[in-house]
Amino acid sequence: MDAYDTKILSLLFEDSRAPTTQIAKRVRLSREVVQYRIEKLQKEGIIKSFVTSIDYKRFGMHIFTVCLALHKASQEQEQEMIDALAKNPHCTWIGPAAGAWNILIDAYAKSREQLDSAFSPFYEKYNHLISNYRISEVETIATWFHKFVAPIKTQPARYISYTTDDKDKQLLLAVADNSRASYVELGKATKLTANACKYRLRNLEKAGVIQGYTLNIEPTVLGYQWYTVELSTTETDAELLRRFYRFCEAHKDIIFYYRMYRSGAGDFYLGFMVKTHLELRRGLNELRQKFPGISVTNLFLPYEQATSHSLPPAVFQQR
Repeated sequence: MDAYDTKILSLLFEDSRAPTTQIAKRVRLSREVVQYRIEKLQKEGIIKSFVTSIDYKRFGMHIFTVCLALHKASQEQEQEMIDALAKNPHCTWIGPAAGAWNILIDAYAKSREQLDSAFSPFYEKYNHLISNYRISEVETIATWFHKFVAPIKTQPARYISYTTDDKDKQLLLAVADNSRASYVELGKATKLTANACKYRLRNLEKAGVIQGYTLNIEPTVLGYQWYTVELSTTETDAELLRRFYRFCEAHKDIIFYYRMYRSGAGDFYLGFMVKTHLELRRGLNELRQKFPGISVTNLFLPYEQATSHSLPPAVFQQR
């Protein structure tokens, strides 16, 4: 990957729906060369998908993390479980991992009861392979996956009032995991005209339902390793916790921040993206020195991203 590829990735992180001609002007290459490079980044597995950032709270949804520990499961059985989870309309990101937990899952539901109901058939089928599991609700989430490519400046936005209808939900589902889909492609998926799709997308953007268009990439292809670090704290000082968030936001190696509702489990999950374990050690030492009241309680090593982090179909179910 050269400087042109890095610039193209940076622009796609900033707006993955940007027309290829617009990207070409920014990098000073022809449209054909830019399109070739984007397709090459996909074939090499660096770009996994083009993702639309959608405000899930508008649909009354909550985010939960589900951690599974497996018992005597073969690699084939583990993959079967991952495939089954990928078909669950409530599941988004899924990753097999090393550590105390073997499968990590992000899932969306309107309540813990709805999530339990959605997972019940899975638990019944694979109960003999699961030695332990934990479900925690996420209070606050922030992601900065662009950090190891280039910084992106975000500007505060003013949103209009807008009420989504069933066609909007169909459109959001169609664009959620392919932000570069053309208006014609979106029209076929929603049975709307291309112009109607364009008009609705603009309204959804102005209303803040769509908060941006970005990328889902595979960092291991670029020589990075992803560690999920679980932390606990007894701190209640609001200003200290705000400083901790700002520390995570500014730290070059931290790519996501989950603050959990207190339930006796971890208070935070942080994602570290590093090239060596020494970089991880340096980051954890820095965290301990600046925030002695926040301690590391666990560490997981996701092997891969089995699925994208786009919103799952359950978010847009017409109810």
